[in-house]
Amino acid sequence: CPSKTFGGFDSTKDLPDDVITFARSHPAMYNPVFPINNRPIMIKTDVNYQFTQIVVDRVDAEDGQYDVMFIGT
Repeated sequence: CPSKTFGGFDSTKDLPDDVITFARSHPAMYNPVFPINNRPIMIKTDVNYQFTQIVVDRVDAEDGQYDVMFIGT
């Protein structure tokens, strides 16, 4: 569960109602984001680090839109 870092919840089922209400009222956080072609963007095994934060931003460019990932380790 992503909230282990901040709240010690073992499952999203244990989150308080106000957290669930907030997520549902902000669709970008409520609905899953699927990768292009339904395949993982990055696959790494046997590494000695963890991602601590992932942020995705959609950027408009002259030749179209791009999804940019900012990954913290």
